[in-house]
Amino acid sequence: MNERSQQIPQLIDDSLEWLAERVGDPGPDLYRALFEAAPELPDLFVLDTDGSVRGEMLYRAFETLRDLAADKNFAADALGLEVRNHLGYGVPIARFALFFDLIADACLRAAGSDWTAAHAWAWQTLRARVDAVVAEAVAVHGG
Repeated sequence: MNERSQQIPQLIDDSLEWLAERVGDPGPDLYRALFEAAPELPDLFVLDTDGSVRGEMLYRAFETLRDLAADKNFAADALGLEVRNHLGYGVPIARFALFFDLIADACLRAAGSDWTAAHAWAWQTLRARVDAVVAEAVAVHGG
């Protein structure tokens, strides 16, 4: 990892911390945005009457992003497994990746004037990593 890439974990952590500090629970807003962008997805959560599945999914997404930003190998493996799981649920692969875009957008909004070109670059780099892992999982498992 080069010197600039070593900054990615801290930049991602900064933006996720701003999201938590300034928004509180971003779950309702993120899922509202997801369901607006993908109106076919709410039906997949019909049994999640208390929101615990959505909460767990969001928690795992944050942890995966943080670990992937730090180049931890198990993050890519876990993400690949989630791709396979979501394909099994009938989630189109483009919808799976959309969730990560929405998280990045929420971080940008929460950061406000604290957002820098370095944060944008870190998220762009991280999203490219997510896309690469997703593409590899789709190639292996279909989708």
